[in-house]
Amino acid sequence: MAQGSILVVDDSGAVRENLSELLTAEGYEVDSCAGGKEALRFLQDRTYDVVLTDLSMPEVDGMAVLTYLVDHFPETSCIIITGFGTIQTAVDAMRLGAYDYLCKPVESQEILMVISRALEHQ
Repeated sequence: MAQGSILVVDDSGAVRENLSELLTAEGYEVDSCAGGKEALRFLQDRTYDVVLTDLSMPEVDGMAVLTYLVDHFPETSCIIITGFGTIQTAVDAMRLGAYDYLCKPVESQEILMVISRALEHQ
């Protein structure tokens, strides 16, 4: 069984639920929240091995979550997931320190492989 703690951040309830179920079934400890603002509150209370965050969210977006992680928890891998990906946003995210950048819809096996690599990288 996999081990590690993951925070899933997405304003889509269906995406959050699907990712949480997938990751929990793989043995990860999973928390989820509906946006970047809530994610920043979660991150004040505990640290995670991996944060999976949507890019486009109201109020606080995925880039702001990524920047917070890089500044406060550089050991946490941040994976950006977006339905509105461009090459420029991918480049910007990677420059800021994202571990990876995936476009929705993301295949289950792909996300599990990226998370596994991120945890090994740590």
